[in-house]
Amino acid sequence: MQRKPCPTTSQSFKIALRKTPQPLKTSLVHSPPGSLENDSKRSRTDNIELKIDSVEKKLSLLIEMATKTDQRMDNLTQALNENSVQIRDINQRMNSVEQALNFSNTTMEETKAKTNNLQTNVNEHSAIIENMSKKIDSLEQKLKQEAIKRDNSEAISRKQNLEISGIPRADPEPRSLLKQRVLDIANKLGEKITINDIDDAHRKMSGGVIVRFSGRPQRDALYDYAIKPELKPRLKELTTNSFPSWPALDRGRKIFLNENLSDDRARLARVCRDKLKVINQDEGRAGQQKLRVSSSAGIVTVQDVMGRFKRVRCVADFDQLHPNDLPETEFDN
Repeated sequence: MQRKPCPTTSQSFKIALRKTPQPLKTSLVHSPPGSLENDSKRSRTDNIELKIDSVEKKLSLLIEMATKTDQRMDNLTQALNENSVQIRDINQRMNSVEQALNFSNTTMEETKAKTNNLQTNVNEHSAIIENMSKKIDSLEQKLKQEAIKRDNSEAISRKQNLEISGIPRADPEPRSLLKQRVLDIANKLGEKITINDIDDAHRKMSGGVIVRFSGRPQRDALYDYAIKPELKPRLKELTTNSFPSWPALDRGRKIFLNENLSDDRARLARVCRDKLKVINQDEGRAGQQKLRVSSSAGIVTVQDVMGRFKRVRCVADFDQLHPNDLPETEFDN
């Protein structure tokens, strides 16, 4: 069965008012005037009517108040309904936010686990890299030691060699012809060297001629003209014009005798010469004797500011002798 709605407050008051017995003003019997009993009855009737009027006014006020209360209740009910809708929306949003937070927490946990795995991998790779770095450092040290040994062995094997610059090219140019050119130079300088004292001779790509003698004395006898002060003037006078049988190419070119350095030492000597050239051109050294690089005996030596020759094995040794701010070079220490 469908339940009847409860009456409101104002409706209850109206129903009660209808059920209240109305005063029967017309039913009162008016006694003749002048009668005390009639006056007393009339006075009571008037009082009753006044009370009824007062009650009716109060009831009207109560009904009006009940009506306003009903309106307020309706407004409150409407507001509560609207708030309920808003609360449902808020609950739905909160549920969505909670789901998003749960998803974020799950994602963060997964990310944290992946990060921990990555950190573990990084630590493992760092350890591997550190071990490899140590091995590389060890190998580099070994390579440097081997390079020094190789350079020393190469320098020893070249002690019987000389590098001669200024010999003109010929086409064809067999090695026997180059050996004869070297013999011509030695004889011109007055050295008694035979063709048997020259083991081999070949031309470098740069143009110089590498000569290997059969013994160190024969080689030193010719190289003395490049290093001994009393013999240097004779070598300075020697040019291609001194040999009429040679090709007429490059007439007047000077002949130079140099040590046949190893590749590393030749590169070091070249870099040191480039650096000294900058130092010698400095205005602070104007009027002073130019510093030189020497490669006699197969080693590279450089003059310090006092003019003393000091052996250098790498560019760092040169920088210690001349700690000036010089431009970078391509030579690797």
